[in-house]
Amino acid sequence: MELQQLIYFRCVAKTEHMGEAAEILHISQPALSMSIKSLEGELGVPLFDRVRKNIVLNRYGMAFLGYVERALSEIDQGKKELLTMRGIEGNRVVVMCPPSFMSQDFMELLFSREPNIFIENKPMNYVSAPKDIVNGTIDLCAVAPLIEGPKIASIALNQQNMGIVMHEKHALAGRKTLFFKDLSNELFSAYPSETTPRTNLENSCRKAGFLPRIIYEAASINDILNPVRAGHCIAFVAEPSIKHYNTNHLVYVPMDPEENAVTTFGISYRSDVPMRPVVRTLLDLIIEHSKE
Repeated sequence: MELQQLIYFRCVAKTEHMGEAAEILHISQPALSMSIKSLEGELGVPLFDRVRKNIVLNRYGMAFLGYVERALSEIDQGKKELLTMRGIEGNRVVVMCPPSFMSQDFMELLFSREPNIFIENKPMNYVSAPKDIVNGTIDLCAVAPLIEGPKIASIALNQQNMGIVMHEKHALAGRKTLFFKDLSNELFSAYPSETTPRTNLENSCRKAGFLPRIIYEAASINDILNPVRAGHCIAFVAEPSIKHYNTNHLVYVPMDPEENAVTTFGISYRSDVPMRPVVRTLLDLIIEHSKE
């Protein structure tokens, strides 16, 4: 059993999607599948139930995941201690933000101000973000809507208009704007229950006299868009949030201004501990850059 196998397993277990996990890990999907099968062979039990093209973590996988997370956490702590000993950790900032948020011009400005900074950009995951902020796994999270909760502070940067993403052949694809009442018979792909984006969707639909029929839940925008790309459903999203993903054959239709469907984009961070100077530098620069 190799460390790499455990890292691969954890990623697949978190996403329950071999393709998305392979993209995150920057390896081919066949290589990832082979690694998981090898691990299962060594353990003598299947870690996932395979239903058609989908995979679901089973009871063996759930039990094993707890041990893997603890083991990898201990290794990460050891790595951090070594980094601290080398004097690098003090300049390390872990962020979670959408693709291309840190553009080329922004990075040039950042490194001119803080040439020794070390940035780790984790894949965007709205579901895990609040816990990641509180436990210190990430320093800053750029997200919409803003994350709320104990020990979390947020700074609003701008307002983003909301709308519906659908397949180009959808009956509503030719509309200039949409009202929530137009969506009462639609199927939705959305964030999981009890997340702010899901609550906002449900509240808006409830005001229009119905509850959305959710057929797919996911923690990332890219995964939410997958069934939409297949033409099975629609998704309620902020327009800027989809610009960095594959939108071939997809159409974005904004909600009508009368619906006042907007969300606040900004930066969230832990509020109960002093912010390290390098993190403060990055945060200040993000705020400065957002005003340009």
